[in-house]
Amino acid sequence: MSLENFTELNKTHKPTQPMEKRIDNRSVPHWALAVMTVALMCLTTAEAQVIYSATYSNTTGSNQSVSSLGAGWASYYGSAGTVTTTANWAALLTSASGTGDLSLGYARMNMGTYNATTSTTDRFSIVQTGLSLDLGNGATISWDATAQVIYTRVQVLIQLNNSDWYVSNTVFQPTNQGLNWNNSTPSIYRESLTFSTAAAGWSAFSLVGGNSMAIGSTLASDLPSSTVTGIGLYAYNTNTAGGTALFLDTLTVSVPEPATTALFVMAGCILLAAFRVKRSNVAIID
Repeated sequence: MSLENFTELNKTHKPTQPMEKRIDNRSVPHWALAVMTVALMCLTTAEAQVIYSATYSNTTGSNQSVSSLGAGWASYYGSAGTVTTTANWAALLTSASGTGDLSLGYARMNMGTYNATTSTTDRFSIVQTGLSLDLGNGATISWDATAQVIYTRVQVLIQLNNSDWYVSNTVFQPTNQGLNWNNSTPSIYRESLTFSTAAAGWSAFSLVGGNSMAIGSTLASDLPSSTVTGIGLYAYNTNTAGGTALFLDTLTVSVPEPATTALFVMAGCILLAAFRVKRSNVAIID
């Protein structure tokens, strides 16, 4: 064999060098997916925490005034413009069975005809003050309502700093018509407002016993606080053809459970950690 042929053969049979193989590991690890799945399942099943509940209870066997509910409770009535009185008899607490809470008692308001010429109508407010409820954005204010006709309207009232009242710009029309509660399906009466401090959701409201009960202008800036010192409902009739009656029951405020918030944060942290895991591994193959 010539020297040239030997050299060429030697080049052809060089020892095989170890090879690197890069294993792609860009997907989220299975352990992270499993933990996040469990966290999300908990989020979907967690219930809101009720921080306030008014059932308008009346077990006396006869009609009672709203003030009979205890300290801080009052009802207001007005029919001519903004003039009101602190007539607690304006909204009665009946002794019949309500809905939602299934207990005896609910609020009833009897309303006269709406006067389109003078833009006047019977207006009612039922409120409780002396509270300290930390709602925060995302809290849910709910109540049950049923009306004799479709022309009844309801808006949410909140008080801040033990003085200033605000009314929701969202106006609710009870979806159920009829003056009989159906306790087997209380959900058909439920109305809800998701609380937010955003200015667009609220207007100033004047609520001074003996002087005024009127909606002012939409706020120019957000609510100054989410801590509510008073809460209630404002209702009126828009029917020009006759009067009506409105039933209200089970006003509640609920907020997300602290555990729910913690689970949400945990899921986010797990996802972030998973993406920080080394994206690729290097294996040496002989």
